[in-house]
Amino acid sequence: MHQPSRIAIASIFLRTAPLGALVAALPAVGTSQSSAIRGRVTAAESGAPLPGITVSVSGGRAAVSDDDGRYVLRPLDAGTHTVLFRRIGFAPHEEAVTLDAGATRELDVSLAPIPALLGLVQVTGVSRVPERVVDAPAAVSVVPAERLKEMGVAGQVPMMLGDLPGIHLSQSTMFDFNLNARGFNTPTNRRLLVLIDGRDVAVPLLGNQDWADINALEPGGSVELVRGPGSALYGPNAFGGVLAINTPGVRETRGLRLSATGGQPNDARVDGRYGWVASDYRWGVRLSAGAQRSDTWDRSRTNVGDLENEYAEAGIARGTAGTSGAGYELVPLSGQTKSGPFGVPGASTGQIDPASMTYVSGRADYYPADGSVMTAEGGVGRNVNLVIPGVGGRSLTLDATRPWGRLGWTADNFSLMAYYTGRTGRNLGMGSGTYADDRSATMHVEGQVSGHFDGGRGRVVAGVSARTVTVDTKGTLLDPAADGRADEFYGVFSQVDYELTRRWKVVAATRVDEGTLHQAQVSPKLGLVFSPARDQSWRLTWNRGYLTPSALERFIRFPAGAPLDLRALEAGLRQSPLGPALAGVPDGTLFTNSAAVPVLVIGNRDLRPEATSGFELGWKAQFERLFLSADVFYSELKDFTSELLPGANPAYGAWTAPSQVPDAARGPLEAAVAQAVGAGITRIEGGSTAYVVSSGNAGTAKEYGTELAAGWQLRDGLRVDANYAYYGFSVDQPAFVPGDTVRANTPPNTANLSVAWNGRSGARARLGYRFEDAFRYRVGLWNGPLPAAHAFDVNLSYPLTRTVDLSFIGTNVLDERRVHALGGTAVGSRALAAMTWTP
Repeated sequence: MHQPSRIAIASIFLRTAPLGALVAALPAVGTSQSSAIRGRVTAAESGAPLPGITVSVSGGRAAVSDDDGRYVLRPLDAGTHTVLFRRIGFAPHEEAVTLDAGATRELDVSLAPIPALLGLVQVTGVSRVPERVVDAPAAVSVVPAERLKEMGVAGQVPMMLGDLPGIHLSQSTMFDFNLNARGFNTPTNRRLLVLIDGRDVAVPLLGNQDWADINALEPGGSVELVRGPGSALYGPNAFGGVLAINTPGVRETRGLRLSATGGQPNDARVDGRYGWVASDYRWGVRLSAGAQRSDTWDRSRTNVGDLENEYAEAGIARGTAGTSGAGYELVPLSGQTKSGPFGVPGASTGQIDPASMTYVSGRADYYPADGSVMTAEGGVGRNVNLVIPGVGGRSLTLDATRPWGRLGWTADNFSLMAYYTGRTGRNLGMGSGTYADDRSATMHVEGQVSGHFDGGRGRVVAGVSARTVTVDTKGTLLDPAADGRADEFYGVFSQVDYELTRRWKVVAATRVDEGTLHQAQVSPKLGLVFSPARDQSWRLTWNRGYLTPSALERFIRFPAGAPLDLRALEAGLRQSPLGPALAGVPDGTLFTNSAAVPVLVIGNRDLRPEATSGFELGWKAQFERLFLSADVFYSELKDFTSELLPGANPAYGAWTAPSQVPDAARGPLEAAVAQAVGAGITRIEGGSTAYVVSSGNAGTAKEYGTELAAGWQLRDGLRVDANYAYYGFSVDQPAFVPGDTVRANTPPNTANLSVAWNGRSGARARLGYRFEDAFRYRVGLWNGPLPAAHAFDVNLSYPLTRTVDLSFIGTNVLDERRVHALGGTAVGSRALAAMTWTP
């Protein structure tokens, strides 16, 4: 057993000593100036308060208006300042204000709405510092603020991302998704790094996302999705991209906000938050809580034919969704009972229990006099009765608790952060009837500084990080000798941008990561950006990304099926010409216990990270009301983590004959056994015989594609967005482990179209269309074709009063049943109505 120790803690302290250098380089906190500007921002036509308005002065000091439109800027020097008010969708406004030393000036302004120019929105996810979308040296998309608001009450965060260019959203159940950028999607996908305010929210044991635990987003935040390898700045698991979700501070969420949502399928949800800010705007607190209970589309599959019947309704022909498993599950969904004895197919009856999610969180912000922000926040979520498909079949989350916490200190040119993300849960394997426990946690600390040089022509970002991941399955999933472990990871990164001329800029970044579960990884990035006009840019970049094996892949030890009965094989060998050589081996012991040879899944401790590297050519431009982007990419991937295969683990070689067998007969006997049973027959610790399957590293592949997007503001209140993506791949089959192959599990063609109308009164209507081409899906037990899918989504909202908003959220409103990933549920329609009260 590997437990955290004082030595491990000391190691973290010593290895993160560069953080001390970062802190030493920070500017001193505090200032003798106490001048300030404060006021309220409202809409010019209606007089309604405008939240989320960025208010800034020269020198970098900035604030954001809260739900009541109020803001405060401090500290400011005496003298004249130009104050800039801006937010996407409103005309920028400037005011000159003269301040006396120690004075506070009131400045109220009204802003006029204008078309939203998304190409000019600022993002931070690409370079970890603010820059405009059109200037960012990567393919990046931003979820519009209106989209974030209208989908925030639905409890399905990935649904607001599925219509972004180059994104494949695979919905497995009502609340389980696999969100992927570009190709090689899998159940429990880990190729997209998901961060909330910089906090990695992945499940520590598997490294995948538990989307049901990320089911609430506060309006006023931002959501950015960067496509392409991002390990140069973000390290492990930024393989296909980075999703950066940034929540608003307490100042931006003052007061009470309550929402209630209900609809089909039998869904009910409530959310509430209250934010309070001190009268001097120096500190504030916010409390949030919510609960949701919903029926799902899941069905029990305990009888022969259940799966085929379910999939036939989703356009999958009977007999084409191949599975190497038994074809039925041993246990039904919660609330149902199965007829007949355990292990035998039988019909399930009864009412399936609904899924439920609850959460509570709190946040406190302190605003020092130097303009920085200090944050302490934390919370806990609980999920019950959620179905999760995986490569080996479905599991049922009986109960999972996700505690988390974060400390942060952010200023214009530095940030320090420490966070904790945990999970305590119990799952039931529906195909095996066995239980698995999980007690895991991620503890992370990180520091970053940024600045300019050479008169502002150059910009540098640098930082270090350290992480400890603890995992304990109580012997239910991992090898007891490796369970209860603590693994450490360290990284250092930097990026430099430099303007060679007014139009040409070079970008160079690199990151080095090292940990107890993998050797040192170096992730470089090189880029060249050409800007022929202010709102237009071309870029050529080369990036590397990598995906670390999870603790589960390295250390799992679990029965893979019923024991093998090899008594007939032993009897045949005794009757063959090899029989005399077995005279000294007692009957029934040739394979230790020939009547019951265990079949085991055993982790491969020598797994290497999967890696990808490639080129990307991109173009972005904002032409008045039209935003266009085009991206072409080519990547090479290597060291795929294989399926669970016999003979893939070098720690478990070919089976060896018992010591009683004469040397001359050992080779022929071992060859005969391998030919009869296969490469999986081996000897495990202690010398006993077992049949072992594991994952290995092998294989190379290439992926390539094109992503096109356009956003056209036809009129001030009418916008059309469209995008198209082509994806292709090829694999070098001889490079894979015999018996293994991979598929990209990504449709070759996807397209999205949406039309959104925003009325002057605050009413909004949006119609969206999503298309995915047919493709073949293969992973784990599953292998078969998936038909093309079409879906129409509808969003409507209307401000009933100044304080009450009504909205409707409809996804897949025509109820085209489709399976997005084999093993998952046939997905149907969802229709919700919501009321939000903000007094």
